[in-house]
Amino acid sequence: MSYEKIVTSKPYTFIVGPDRAVMIVHSGMVSHHSAVLDKDVNGDMVEAKTGVAVLDDIEVGTFARFCEWGYTGDYKAVEPEILLDSSMIGGGGSQDEAKLDVLIDDALSVFDGFDGPAEIPAVVIDPLPTPSPPPAEALPLVNGSYASIPRGKKIKLTLKQSQWLGFKKLKFDIDLPPIDICPNANTEPCEDYSQVFLCHARLYVFADRYDTEPLRELSKHKLHRSLVAFTLYTERVGDIVALLRYVYANTPDRDHVRDALRELVMQYVVCHYDKMAPSEEFLSLMEEGGACVRDCFSMMLTIVN
Repeated sequence: MSYEKIVTSKPYTFIVGPDRAVMIVHSGMVSHHSAVLDKDVNGDMVEAKTGVAVLDDIEVGTFARFCEWGYTGDYKAVEPEILLDSSMIGGGGSQDEAKLDVLIDDALSVFDGFDGPAEIPAVVIDPLPTPSPPPAEALPLVNGSYASIPRGKKIKLTLKQSQWLGFKKLKFDIDLPPIDICPNANTEPCEDYSQVFLCHARLYVFADRYDTEPLRELSKHKLHRSLVAFTLYTERVGDIVALLRYVYANTPDRDHVRDALRELVMQYVVCHYDKMAPSEEFLSLMEEGGACVRDCFSMMLTIVN
């Protein structure tokens, strides 16, 4: 369907989420991208006659990203949340402010009687050295580190390094958006990425339910890139556990074939099992049993063998 036909199609109303947000879009956009939603828009059901469909179990943000992708071919993920420890946040009141005033006065006292320098000497600054170029041949290993490979020699990777390299090289059957922006990497443990991961996972589940294969693949691609860029600090293991819980609660337990989103997330877990295993949150999830535990041990046995 041409863009002109999409934007000149009749408006259609969706009531989205538990708070029943009203979201109005072009019917042509919806029917073009989803055969399932096309039945609501153009079929014989009551939704087609009234021009209104209710999606009360879909988050507003998820449906908004579906619409963004439907019109532009891409969508933007949510931003990570910054979680500061209570010791980093104010709350000491006037007592702390008084202490701060004393510290400032003490610091300024060193300038008492100072009239400034008689003459400012010239300073000669040597030019910065030219940075060394990267090795001619380098192989990315774990967490952004590199191992230089002398020409003509082979390097033997550890099992963990081999698995992580294989995960990083995963490819997906997608048409990349015009500007495929790399996700921002976290640099501190206070950066909570759980909602970043979940926004991609929710969009995958939405696309799987409503038969939107290109969006399903794109959301998987974006989640993969976010996981590759993510530094798994000990404090952030819970972000991955939250992702695991959502994925296994909202994807089908298929016969003989593991769901693609489960496969992706579990591959990441196995690559970082040494960091995941000591976590109480992860151990609690494993103690619950079910398909998540089965897939974890099945994949680990496959790798070891």
